[in-house]
Amino acid sequence: MLAASQSTASAAPSITSIPAVVFAGDVFVIDGNGFTNGSVVNFFVATASGAINVGPLIPSNRTATQLTVPIPG
Repeated sequence: MLAASQSTASAAPSITSIPAVVFAGDVFVIDGNGFTNGSVVNFFVATASGAINVGPLIPSNRTATQLTVPIPG
């Protein structure tokens, strides 16, 4: 006899939109799907000597479809 089972694996988060430009001291929103309470953001900044990671940044607000992220000034 075959029985149906429900998968408990969750899909990886995906991003559907981010702002084109973000300034230091601003707050920006990432839209997408699959975000969780543990979601964080790695934020890369272009500099004259190459990109640097200014993260992980902890969102000030999280839903399953949106992360609100403050950028240090």
